[in-house]
Amino acid sequence: MASNRTRRRNIILFTLFVGLVTAAAYFHHWRYGQWLIETENAQVSGDMVKVSALTEGSIATLEIEQGDYVNAGEVLLTLAGNDAQANYQHALAALRLALQEVSALVAKRSGQISDVARMAEKYTHSQSEHQRKLKLAADGLLSDEALTASESRVIQNRAALASATAQLTEIERRLGSLPLHQHPQITLASQQLRLAMYRLNKHQVRAPISGYIAKRYVNVGQMVDAGSPLFTISDPAQRWVEANFKEDQLRNLRIGQPVAIYSDLYGKEVQFSGIVAAPALATGAAFALLPAHNATGNWVKILQRVPVRIEFSPSLDSETPLPIGASLHISVDSHNRKGARLTDPGQRRQLRSAAREQIDYSGEIEQIITDLIEQQLLQ
Repeated sequence: MASNRTRRRNIILFTLFVGLVTAAAYFHHWRYGQWLIETENAQVSGDMVKVSALTEGSIATLEIEQGDYVNAGEVLLTLAGNDAQANYQHALAALRLALQEVSALVAKRSGQISDVARMAEKYTHSQSEHQRKLKLAADGLLSDEALTASESRVIQNRAALASATAQLTEIERRLGSLPLHQHPQITLASQQLRLAMYRLNKHQVRAPISGYIAKRYVNVGQMVDAGSPLFTISDPAQRWVEANFKEDQLRNLRIGQPVAIYSDLYGKEVQFSGIVAAPALATGAAFALLPAHNATGNWVKILQRVPVRIEFSPSLDSETPLPIGASLHISVDSHNRKGARLTDPGQRRQLRSAAREQIDYSGEIEQIITDLIEQQLLQ
């Protein structure tokens, strides 16, 4: 009898325990679980910039090592460029020669203007003398030989004036109507010097962005071609999460929903926060090298996964870095379902650009050209 009573009590206690556990589980699901959208198919993504050579040559110096932090515009390596240096010096000499030739034309024009003025004065004087001698010859006071000689001087002076004027016209034609620093010879030589400087500066490979050297592919003394990969730079400021959710999990996913992020690297001890930034516009299979074609006789439905971009908020710090490709556990709180499903068409992210030294290889060439013009042409 006692054993039956004990058995009945145990059954009641067990039933109550199961009921409490079920109620607690239901309450948790009702209060929290139904709002959570979770996946472990997620990883850290980020900007990985592959730096390539812009010209061929052998590596003379290597300035950095894998794992080093570099600033945008910093020199990473230098290629041997003796031929480029020689071409630059040749172009620099050609510009100096062009400036000297134009300066000589300017000086010659000044001298020729003086010659034309002198010839014009001489021609005018000879005409006046000839007119006076014509009157004397008419009065019989001058011989025919003297009159003929006077006429010959007028003809000679007129021809000399015409020749000097033609030479002045030729000089002015060669100088042109543009300002002297825009003379075609100077412009051509300046452009050749710029091109030589561009080619010379391309022997210095610079970092397009700030970040860590994630991978180094070359060594000192190695011969590289234009386009050969040299380094891969990882930007620590550009990190986000690419979470692959199942299709049926996207129903209640909205932009701006808060996200709890855990990594295998730090476990549950460190929780990262984020927000849903942008939904995917295609499944992962759509970007496959050989996308599936379902218009076939044999078709098996497979649940697709869709990548969603999640941004860290706040951004990652140096105390708890996450390498690109690290596995993550994602939990999205979908309480607020009033957000947009797609990004606002008028919303644009902040414009980013590479370092000026990496896209502009002019260096100090403009200042060099200006100084040469001021020294040799405008003095």
